[in-house]
Amino acid sequence: MAVVLAIVGVLAGFGFWLLKSAQKREEQQRQEQFHRDMIARRAEYEDRLYQEGDPRGIHGRYMPPDSLRDKDSD
Repeated sequence: MAVVLAIVGVLAGFGFWLLKSAQKREEQQRQEQFHRDMIARRAEYEDRLYQEGDPRGIHGRYMPPDSLRDKDSD
């Protein structure tokens, strides 16, 4: 009887481990997809700005200092 319970315990533990690893893998895939979606949305936004002639379409969030922008327009 103890052998049967030990085998059932090992199988239950293995099944639990498989379930948890599958859940962890699924969560990681969701996070990666979210990150890719965020990058794609930002790229589309900056492309739209670029098409409209807005300098944020080229530089994004990191605009050059005003002193450098004034030199470029000369």
